[in-house]
Amino acid sequence: LDEAVILLGPDDRIMVGNRRSGGYLSERPALLAPGTHIRDVLAHLYQRGEYGFEETEHEVVAQRLAALRTPGGTRDLPGRGWKPRR
Repeated sequence: LDEAVILLGPDDRIMVGNRRSGGYLSERPALLAPGTHIRDVLAHLYQRGEYGFEETEHEVVAQRLAALRTPGGTRDLPGRGWKPRR
């Protein structure tokens, strides 16, 4: 599998991620540990500039969480835009 994959539980916490997912956060690998809330990962990505700074961190994280929770919605790939779920 060439893409990074992170499986979230119903509480939006990381259950497991594949080896490739670690490459996105190599400077803070603990963020991908099981039990970490995806909100913390999204906030970190915002802080390092992955989403730009036109909107506040709170706004961006809320939008990304809403997209993750929307059945049939999209998934964000930092630096590569949005990818539809299949």
